[in-house]
Amino acid sequence: MFSLFILLLLPLLPLHALQLNHRLLHPSAPQSPFFPRASILPDAAGNPRIEPVPSVQADFEAFATFETSHATDALYQLAIDLQGDSPWLISSVKACHLVNTANEHLVLHVPYPGGTPFAIDYFLDSAPSHGKCPRGWASSPTLALPQNLTITVSIPNRPPLPQLRVPPPLTTTGDPVVQEPEKSFLQKYWLYIVLALGVLMITPGGEEGARG
Repeated sequence: MFSLFILLLLPLLPLHALQLNHRLLHPSAPQSPFFPRASILPDAAGNPRIEPVPSVQADFEAFATFETSHATDALYQLAIDLQGDSPWLISSVKACHLVNTANEHLVLHVPYPGGTPFAIDYFLDSAPSHGKCPRGWASSPTLALPQNLTITVSIPNRPPLPQLRVPPPLTTTGDPVVQEPEKSFLQKYWLYIVLALGVLMITPGGEEGARG
């Protein structure tokens, strides 16, 4: 078997049958058509399984004969045909990064479990962070079918609900009610303090002290 497909997915996540296509594209050359690469089908548990088409290796051998004066600009694209009038979902990598030891990663973004993908992301773990092609690749371009394809299903997280605040009380005219400033200790209890002092002054002890 030319390619080993590994599935990394959310369990019990049903998917509709999808057709995975691929092609080699160059910006300055006429657009080439997509060719079938594999089918993504749900198994008995609803998890996606891959069925590669027999012509995958032949496609890559044909891609390897692709020569252009700007070979470093060539793109390898994966696409999913959603059927009907829906636009195809396409994601690209630089063709020069396709090597036999590369691991492919395809992310299917679905709105909810069992939903139809609305976007895909395709990338290679062997691609350098700077994105440049290997040295000497332009003079002798070679392409190889990666041995591992990992498919991941991604469901967007729901945004947190906004925290609603109780609106301030309004007056009859519609203006916000102005809160009175908080009173100090003396402002709150001055009456009790005066009463306490008055009681102390009229107590017997206070009268004897006045006589003496």
